[in-house]
Amino acid sequence: MRIRIAILVAAALAVVAVAAAAAAPPLAEGVTFKPLAKSGVAGTGIVTQNGIGTGVVVRLTGLQPGSTARVLLRTGRYPKLSASFATAVTLRADARGRARGSSAIRYRSEPVAFNIVTDGRHVLTVIANGRVVALAEIPGLD
Repeated sequence: MRIRIAILVAAALAVVAVAAAAAAPPLAEGVTFKPLAKSGVAGTGIVTQNGIGTGVVVRLTGLQPGSTARVLLRTGRYPKLSASFATAVTLRADARGRARGSSAIRYRSEPVAFNIVTDGRHVLTVIANGRVVALAEIPGLD
C-alpha cells in the first residue's frame, strides 16, 4: 500500500512540475533600433524564445514610404559585424514610412536558438536600399 501511495505522490509531483513549466512565459529580451548615418530609421523589437528557436517582433519608423527593409541577425558589435547573417524578418513600409512584422529567426532555413541570440554578442541590423540604416544591440541575458 505504501508503494502505491509513493508512486501516486511521485506521479502527482511530476504532473505539477510539467504544468508549471508549460505555464511559464517564454523568455524575452527587448531591443531598441538606433539610426545609423543620420538615416532617421529607428524602432523597437522583442526577441522571444520560440520552441527550439527564436522569434522576433519589430516596429520601425523613418523608412521610405513603400520601401522594403530586411532585419538581419549578425554577430559582433558595430562597426565590426560578421559577414554572415541570419534572416529575422522582411518588412514593407506604409505611406508614413512605418513598418512592423514578426517572424522566426532562421539561418539557412534552420531555427536559431534563443541562448545564441541573447549571448551578448549579436545585433539586429536593418537593411534598406542596400545599406545598414539602423542597428539594435541584443543584450546578453543574465
